[in-house]
Amino acid sequence: MAHYRDQKVKVLSPHATAKQIDYPSTIKEWLELKGIKPQRKQVVLWKAVKPDGTDFYSGTIHYELNKEVVDPKWDETFAGECGYGLHLADSPTGAKFFAKDKGDFKLLQVKVKLDDCRVFGGQPEYPMKLRARACTPVKEFPMDYNEE
Repeated sequence: MAHYRDQKVKVLSPHATAKQIDYPSTIKEWLELKGIKPQRKQVVLWKAVKPDGTDFYSGTIHYELNKEVVDPKWDETFAGECGYGLHLADSPTGAKFFAKDKGDFKLLQVKVKLDDCRVFGGQPEYPMKLRARACTPVKEFPMDYNEE
């Protein structure tokens, strides 16, 4: 048994080593770490929403293909991971993690301006997500889609 973030973790190999990654605090370094390449000062990320297109947290933000979504409560200076922005993920798997109903949701690919993104440096609780002021859903994928 080993400990990671105050939790017991089963080690499957006697030769395994755990490495703690300090996540960068800039969007460009975060994307580089994730292997995501921006194009024209935009990046493609992922979002899981309810079947009606609204967010799981408040149910008030509606995601519709090819229409910009802006969080009315956006706070650029907020330093926490949760709240005050749209929460977007680095992968389909990351987005699915936040779907409250794992069997019934829409999986959206979204475009985001790099200037609208805020990441969490150090040891974030949810290293697969970032906060954004706005995004534009560009394509819907099946719930079981995996990019890997």
